Amino acid sequence: MQDEFWKVRFAAVQTLGKLLNVLGAELEPEIAGHSYTLSITTPDIVSTTAPYEIVSRIRASFWVLGPLLARCGKHDPAGFRRARVLFGLMLLQRGHPAGDVLRHWQRSSPQSVRPTVPKRYQQIFARTYGAPPDLLAGRTVMVTGAGDGIGRAAALAYAAHGATVILLGRTVEKLEAVYDAIEAAGGAQPAIFPMDLASAPESDYAGLAGAVGETFGRLDGLLHNASVLGERRPIENTTWKAWEQVMQVNVNAAFLLTRAMLPLLQAAPRASLLFTSSGVGRKGRAYWGAYAVSKFATEGLMQVLADELENTSEVRVNSLNPGATNTAMRRAAYPGEEPTTNPSPEAIMPAYLYLMGDDSLGVHGQALDAQ
Repeated sequence: MQDEFWKVRFAAVQTLGKLLNVLGAELEPEIAGHSYTLSITTPDIVSTTAPYEIVSRIRASFWVLGPLLARCGKHDPAGFRRARVLFGLMLLQRGHPAGDVLRHWQRSSPQSVRPTVPKRYQQIFARTYGAPPDLLAGRTVMVTGAGDGIGRAAALAYAAHGATVILLGRTVEKLEAVYDAIEAAGGAQPAIFPMDLASAPESDYAGLAGAVGETFGRLDGLLHNASVLGERRPIENTTWKAWEQVMQVNVNAAFLLTRAMLPLLQAAPRASLLFTSSGVGRKGRAYWGAYAVSKFATEGLMQVLADELENTSEVRVNSLNPGATNTAMRRAAYPGEEPTTNPSPEAIMPAYLYLMGDDSLGVHGQALDAQ
């Protein structure tokens, strides 16, 4: 009867007891009717590694983390990461903002454990992130296609969080409107670099890099946002001119700009390089033609560059799929769709802020979704 009572009513306590016993604690259970007392003494800690087969069965395993570290002054890195994950998920379930959870993880990380987000939870944080007001203070971030849509929203969001934003785009009037909006909101004075990615020669990218280097000395972030949709029709009916234009803006220009800016990104302590992807760049769909192929190429460029920089640079490289968003491109692609059924560009900015700031340190070579 007592054994059954233990198993049914005190399974969690029993598991916690096993964990404490492995770590060196001595347990003396006493059961009298429905009264249960567990006495714990710790004459010596014999291990600082909590077996995962026990930890995984107890919801509150993080309870032992603080006392264990305080008692021993050391930890098992793998076990420490797992405990931080459990605690972080508990905070999220209780309604704590993702940004607060991330900063808790970083503050609690010993120097020997790089403060990273486990891969299977990166998407959760990207979508629910709450950025601190000074996330990008003192940083310089370039945004392509900054005059409209997602690029405009990203430029304003980065500026609102302290960044000096370099506005790159084709239409001067639109860039000037974003410039004025940033200044009116009290942001750092931005810079405008008009550039038509469809026709700019290779030398223009070198000139741009020289101007940015001379003015700012480094580049802390680069968001590749500019893209063109091109023709939505079967491959056999796609014109070479339309195909070439999409590849030039979406792929070639991204390559040329990345290559030109990479030395400036590497000059920054924790730079972020972010490519804009698409759902049709991760799974091909009929009639998306050159645009879909260009986004597959974007994912490939991100992956190759991320692998090259994995152990040679602090620059982190990722891609982000904004998803269905109320932009001019989306309205052109789906003319029969009610635009207001999709979120505004401003509504998906948590992911853009997350991947540009230090809370995403260690997120590298990942293809994430903004919604």
